[in-house]
Amino acid sequence: MSTLIGQRERIAVEFELKEVEPELRKWLYGTMSLWAGGHRISRHGRHDEVCTLTVALTSYPGILRDAGNRSDPRLMAMPAAEAFEVMHEAIYGDEPGSTYQQTVELSRHFGRFEVFPNGFEVFDGHHGFLIEDRLAGRLIWRATADKVVHEARIGAGEFDRVIDRFLTELEKTSGQTRVKIDR
Repeated sequence: MSTLIGQRERIAVEFELKEVEPELRKWLYGTMSLWAGGHRISRHGRHDEVCTLTVALTSYPGILRDAGNRSDPRLMAMPAAEAFEVMHEAIYGDEPGSTYQQTVELSRHFGRFEVFPNGFEVFDGHHGFLIEDRLAGRLIWRATADKVVHEARIGAGEFDRVIDRFLTELEKTSGQTRVKIDR
């Protein structure tokens, strides 16, 4: 039976722990979907594909490190598609004539907005960014397959609270602990 943390219409994580690898107890397998504005975000838009939930415990702590540091008034004022493009190109684009140092600086600056962990198969084919101000957050994402930019408006800090609660619940049900990240 799946556990739902948060609200599907706002922001939520739905997951089910299926198996803890019995020998070393280091690998966790199960299903997971992120919900945003009533949209299911997962590989192939399904919730029945088993993934390695261990990756959540190793990748999300680094993303939570940026909690409260995703403010940018210029991005907040842009239409969703434009803001997505700016952040995606800054991190993944290859601007002709840019030096290596410029590329690293852009990636470092805009990397704090990226909230779909690379290497977590749940998000294969998706990129997602979160921009916040004091009161509100904008989760903006796109699936590579359809190229449509989506947006869910949520409260400031709401994404991080839901992810933290998900990790806490995963720790309780699996007996594993999340990676500790220095701020």
